[in-house]
Amino acid sequence: MQVEKAIEEVVSKKNRLHAVNVRFYEMTEGLSVQVLHMGAFADEPASLQKLHQFMEENNLTHNGLHHEIYLSDFRKTPEHRLKTILREPVKPLML
Repeated sequence: MQVEKAIEEVVSKKNRLHAVNVRFYEMTEGLSVQVLHMGAFADEPASLQKLHQFMEENNLTHNGLHHEIYLSDFRKTPEHRLKTILREPVKPLML
C-alpha cells in the first residue's frame, strides 16, 4: 500500500519517527455541511458555532466524524491567513 511505503520512507529518510502513527482511513460520509474557516486554529470554535447553527436551522444532526481539510501549510503561513475547511457529516433530524 502506498501509505505504508510513504511512512517507511519518512521514517528512514527524514527520521520522523512519529510517522508510524499515521493511519489510512477511508470515509463514505454522504450528506455533509462545511464552512471555510480563515484564521488561527484557536478561533475555530466561532466557525463551528456557525456550522452548528446552520445545522439546527435546517433540522440536521451529526452523522459521522467531524474532520478538517487544511488548505494552508501551518508551518509557513501566518495564523491570520490560515484556511481550513471544517466539515460535518449530517442527516435529517427525525422530529
